[in-house]
Amino acid sequence: INAEYMGVPTHGATDWDDFMIGSDKYLAVANYYGSSAIFKWVATGFTLVQLFPSLGDFDWESFTIDGYAYMALAHYKAAGSHNTLSEIFKWNPVSTQFTLHQAIPTNGASSWEFVAIGSESYLLVSNYENGVTVNVLSKMYKWISGTFVEHQTFPTNGASAWESAVVGPNVYIFLANYANNSNSRIYKWDGNSNFAVSQIINTTTCWQLTGMLHGTQLLLTAANYNAIANDNATYFVNSQVLSMNVLMQAHLVGDPHARGCNGRRFEFHGQVNCTYCIAASKDFQMNFRLVKPATKSRSHNATYLGAMGLVTGTHVITADPVTCVLSVDGARLNMCKRFHVRNTVFLSESGAQFIRYYRTHLIVQTRLFRMRLWRVVKGTGDPRLQLLYHHYDLQMDCLPGVAGGVLGETNQLGWKPITNISQYEVGSLHASDYCKEC
Repeated sequence: INAEYMGVPTHGATDWDDFMIGSDKYLAVANYYGSSAIFKWVATGFTLVQLFPSLGDFDWESFTIDGYAYMALAHYKAAGSHNTLSEIFKWNPVSTQFTLHQAIPTNGASSWEFVAIGSESYLLVSNYENGVTVNVLSKMYKWISGTFVEHQTFPTNGASAWESAVVGPNVYIFLANYANNSNSRIYKWDGNSNFAVSQIINTTTCWQLTGMLHGTQLLLTAANYNAIANDNATYFVNSQVLSMNVLMQAHLVGDPHARGCNGRRFEFHGQVNCTYCIAASKDFQMNFRLVKPATKSRSHNATYLGAMGLVTGTHVITADPVTCVLSVDGARLNMCKRFHVRNTVFLSESGAQFIRYYRTHLIVQTRLFRMRLWRVVKGTGDPRLQLLYHHYDLQMDCLPGVAGGVLGETNQLGWKPITNISQYEVGSLHASDYCKEC
């Protein structure tokens, strides 16, 4: 970016939030002074459409419940008091304005964070202070019958922000504590009804925590404001990037050597021209047909990954290393059509789930796993093996304990080498009859 596109008038701006209602794009700004505002994209720029009198506004949070758009606004201080009512607004399609839906008591509110867990909706508020002390409770509210009801409290010390991350079935929330050099915290959903402390993070006046998934790791960045030593504050302080392994990397390569979803290694040869369930859960199933290379240089019963079939959600994907044809929901795509050009097919409106294919490999990203297939062609493998067949090598990043099938077999308690391979055999490439109990 080398030039300003447009200027937007603000008055002590503390936060931006962008969102869409239907096909319309909006931008909200929280102003500590004056009024906070919402702008709508019209033609070639943002136009002011609504103002909200500011009460020391710190944060906007947009979210959707049951198809309706909502905005939560965190008020820090009103009429000299930190004990005030922060507000939740609901979109009115008739007036095309946001109207007050609910007011929630807060203590120097600094941020909101919306979290959806299954069919349930939650809203977290970080409370910084009550005017007397920064040792106050931050809270989580649960959506019940059209309103937010207090559900869980968290002891905090000048809480400055909540953030969240969803990794497969696991939900994490991150709390940034700013005051008194307090440690920040990571909470994990306990699978029932609450969040429990997962880890305490050593931070210094932390103003923001942000999590993102990178490969098999969850990266957490902590923005530390300053450090206090001998009653002197210095603003030259290290902020932090922390990592936590949340995914396992499983693979089937060669003839084929396997590493399961818990990291254990084993051999899996199967029967030639039979189709096996390699990995499956309640949300996806991935099958491969095993093939035998046309080579006389090897005497043992080697097999390789041939054609692949994958069912994920409502999508059916098949790929063949011999014909180089990829099929997505019945639409045939030629992976050889363009040499080193990336092609993408999106499986979800948000773009978080997708298929990306090149001439030599295929990537499938879904909510629960990331799969990479490499097409091994004649003459490109180990020259000592003299491979005369096209096959796939598979690498999959997945959550431990989520997948069944061949790669997930190593998740079972009392693991032992596979002896009964017939239990993973299925009738077709895109059968969906393996994990009925998941």
